[in-house]
Amino acid sequence: ETSLHLTMNMDEEEAQDLLDEIFTEFNLRHTDLDFSLYFPVKNRKCAKPLTIDMLIKSAEAGRWLYG
Repeated sequence: ETSLHLTMNMDEEEAQDLLDEIFTEFNLRHTDLDFSLYFPVKNRKCAKPLTIDMLIKSAEAGRWLYG
């Protein structure tokens, strides 16, 4: 349940790079992820947690499971 940005303080660029690598490695569609839910442009306080568990479960499922 560790959040990449809320717990680990990963910035937007680092998170995007990591997600690109994970999505490529596990053949997930980049277009299924709405990055703005986790890194909103206007109000950062509205950011949803982007967790390691979400990445693992999506990789296992073969698609991004969260919207």
